[in-house]
Amino acid sequence: MLKISKIKYCGEDRIKIDFSYDYRIKEDIKSLKTARFSGTLRAWHIEYSKEEYQALKSLGYKIKLAEFSKSNEEKDNNINSYKKNKKVIKKENQSKEIRLGNNGLTIEIHNSRFYIKTGYNQHRIDIIKTLRSVWWNNKTKIWIAKATIGNLNILQKEFEYWNDFGKIYQIVALIDDPMIMEIYRTPDNIKKVWIKIRGYKINTDFLNRITGKYYDKRFNRWAIPNKPELINKILDYYKSKGVKVINRLPKESKNFYENNKISHRILQKRLIAKYDTKHVNLVTEISDVMIAQRYSWKTINAYIPNIVKFSKYVGNPDIKDIEVSLVNKYIAQVSKEKSSGSTINLVINSIKFYYTKVVYKPEFEIEKIKRPRKQRNLPGILSVGEIERILKALNNLKHIHLTNFAIALPLT
Repeated sequence: MLKISKIKYCGEDRIKIDFSYDYRIKEDIKSLKTARFSGTLRAWHIEYSKEEYQALKSLGYKIKLAEFSKSNEEKDNNINSYKKNKKVIKKENQSKEIRLGNNGLTIEIHNSRFYIKTGYNQHRIDIIKTLRSVWWNNKTKIWIAKATIGNLNILQKEFEYWNDFGKIYQIVALIDDPMIMEIYRTPDNIKKVWIKIRGYKINTDFLNRITGKYYDKRFNRWAIPNKPELINKILDYYKSKGVKVINRLPKESKNFYENNKISHRILQKRLIAKYDTKHVNLVTEISDVMIAQRYSWKTINAYIPNIVKFSKYVGNPDIKDIEVSLVNKYIAQVSKEKSSGSTINLVINSIKFYYTKVVYKPEFEIEKIKRPRKQRNLPGILSVGEIERILKALNNLKHIHLTNFAIALPLT
């Protein structure tokens, strides 16, 4: 259902159209000849005329009138009287434009702004001052205003500067309401990628054709399957249409997809190839167990180097029959290298994994492996001079008085 009301927009009567968001309704309203969208009103509006009202009715939607009269005859009379008044207003505007003229007036669009140069004419300057976000550049002697649809309508209405107004409107509309696409993922649903898309004449037909997509009305966003080939096609398509793409997908997503394509067998071969032949059996034995128990490759690549280093310390790749005392000596050796507590704990966890999960030895007394003590760092204490500088930096009178009072108290 459409709710319509009469409004005043940029000094002109318009029909404002309110409706619950629906893509089809929006596209139908956009097809109307005089349809415009106002970012300030957050609503579409059309020319206040009988023809446009009939065109709106022809769309086939139920219409609720807000500020129109109840009977159809009165409505038509109101619109007809508006058309008569519009002719009078147009004649007045024509006489005004003859008085103002376009002599000495140039308007350029550059860097999302209007640059208006004019000879002195107080009435013309008063009109320019009504523009949104307008200022006078005294250095260049030019008026500068934000390139918005509202400002464009005022300039065209008052000066009729552009002959091909439709083309200029397209340019300003893209500046005022640029085409932007934002693509991102959320932690709660990594199987989906979210897309927010907005802007003047933005096209969502490409998204509509995607299998497995759906539209989330709560957040005005599209959900698509998290497939790299599909994502690349979407990005390429909208970039080719001049849409500004804000890609918030994690940087590691490419590696994530690539790792999913590579089998564990290939990753294991790559790992084994890093070590010499005498450690191949040891690395294969450990990696087989870790792969079978679904350990991540990040953990596999962290544990295996530590176990291989321990075997080099022992001097034999076969470390199945090792006493706990030798493990403690190795940990002491690692500690002497000024390793951090987290590094030492990783070494212990790696060795512990080998003797509990890879080579099960009930007699191997894991609890006798000595872990490093937790570091306890003393807190940093400010010097007297540093405290004085902080107190002197206060500029609140209340805080200054409280500080002076505290300093005056005797120390106990």
